[in-house]
Formats: sequence, structure tokens, C-alpha cells
Amino acid sequence: MKEKRIIIKEKFISSFDNSFLYYKYKKIKNNKNNNNTNNNNNNNKPTLIFLHGLSGNHTIWNKSVEYLHKKKYSTLAIDLYGHGKSTTLKQKKRYKLEHFAKDIDSIVKHEGIKNFVIIGHCLGGMVGLVYESMFPNKAKGFVIMGASPGNFVKYQYSLQRFMPSFLYSIATNLVGLLTTPFQRKSKPYIDFSKLHKHNALTIVYYDLLTTSLTSYAYTINSMINFDIRKHLPQIKTPMLVVIGDDDMVMHRNGSEEIAKKAKNAELLIFKKTGHLIPIRKPIELAKIIEKFLEKNLNKKVL
Repeated sequence: MKEKRIIIKEKFISSFDNSFLYYKYKKIKNNKNNNNTNNNNNNNKPTLIFLHGLSGNHTIWNKSVEYLHKKKYSTLAIDLYGHGKSTTLKQKKRYKLEHFAKDIDSIVKHEGIKNFVIIGHCLGGMVGLVYESMFPNKAKGFVIMGASPGNFVKYQYSLQRFMPSFLYSIATNLVGLLTTPFQRKSKPYIDFSKLHKHNALTIVYYDLLTTSLTSYAYTINSMINFDIRKHLPQIKTPMLVVIGDDDMVMHRNGSEEIAKKAKNAELLIFKKTGHLIPIRKPIELAKIIEKFLEKNLNKKVL
């Protein structure tokens, strides 16, 4: 019997435009004398690629990743551009979600990963959908949670969704422009998985503490201009769409629309949970992901 071993690597790579991206890759590899054999040939299970939400970092997934490792899944958790330890630059155009998707593909190519599933929360879920539109059928599955299929302002739970989007666009552009000269050269790096008992306001405080206002504003601006609705009917890849039944950030109708329009998607309402599912219920979430993978993917790659 082949013995499995875990290889943990913290990496920086240069993306398509020479920006530096940080990620943590925990690879489960068969312990045998064939170093050239790809991870995906050694392990029938897909590599799970985790994308965090706005102003967070890869640590929101720490507890879910730990559980899934015990189930012999390789995982790759990324600090999205402008977040965590990844590059933060001044150019507004670099925060387009299409560029975020190209970052993901740069990492996938660099690591030679062929069999993978993208798991994204909020912003990360939107980036996952954009990735599928740019690189159709490359990912073998998606888990999209707390996300919207279009301008996220229009899918918010609060009354803000009735306000004109151009006001948000003006405000975020102004904040990005005014804060660019004052970006901090270094920011604290926080393990968000340890904040599961903190209230929403405290977590927002840590969001702003760890992510520059420039990145925050320009990323929100890109989320305002996001619209994947016309592409959803073309998606045939297995997809699990998750929304917390107590989510007070993203309205449920966004998740319902994604699940309804995508051809091979199913909707799951996460009971007694708000928007921050990866932080609040990491083990329960990991079990749901595991069940989705076993149902839709694992048998297909044997």
C-alpha cells in the first residue's frame, strides 16, 4: 500500500504581470520513488483551491483545510491580490476580477495542477465564477458561498441595494484615489480563523486593519461592475451554491439565481449561520464540501 505524506509549502510566485502572490499549498503525495509523477496522478481526489472574501486572507479556511487534509485532500489557499501577503499596487485597473482570475490560473499552471475544485467565499466566489467564464471547464467543480451573480450592491440584504450604484462607484473611486499616497508599507497579518467568536463589527475592524483602504475601495469598485449572469447558463461544471439563512450581507436571491441558471448547480441553505460561514462553521462547512465532492467528482476521477 502506498504511504501518503503531506508536503506543506508557503510560496510567493510572480503572476501574469509580475505581481507577487502568496499562497499555502498542502499537498498529499504518495511516498514512492517517482518525483516526476503529478500529484493528480497519485491522488484521485481533486486539489481544493480556496479563495477568501473581501479584505480577508487565506486563514479564514484554516480549520476547514485541517479537516479536509485528514480526508486526504490536497489544498491550496491563496491571498488574493491586494490582500494578505500578496502584492498591493496603486493601479485601479489591476483590481478587476478578471485579473484576479488570471492570478489563479498563474498559480494553477505554476504548480501543474490538472484536477482541481475552486471554493470561494463572497469576493472569492465571484472570482471563481469569472475564472470559469475565462477558462471554461478547467476547474472540475465549484463551491460558491455568500456571493452574487452581478453588481453585489443590488444583491445586498440591507436597504442599500435600492441606492443608485453610481454613488458607490464614485465613493470607492474617490477613496481609492485619496488613500493611494498614504498606503502603509507593512500591515499586520491576522489569523481570521481565530475570530470565530468575534462579532461582525470587530471582524470589520480587523478587515480594515489588515487590508489597505486603496485595495478595499478598488476591489469593491470591481465587485460593483461585476456581472456574470449571461454566462451562468453555459456552466455545466458541478457547482454547490451555499448561503447562510441568517446572512445579513448578501441576499439569498443572489445565490438562488446562480443555482437556478447554472445547469449543474444545487443550492444549500446553511442553517443558523450568517455571512461568515468559513469562520463561524468551518468543520460543518468542510463536511458539506466533502459530501459534495464525493457525490459529484471523486467517482469520476477513479
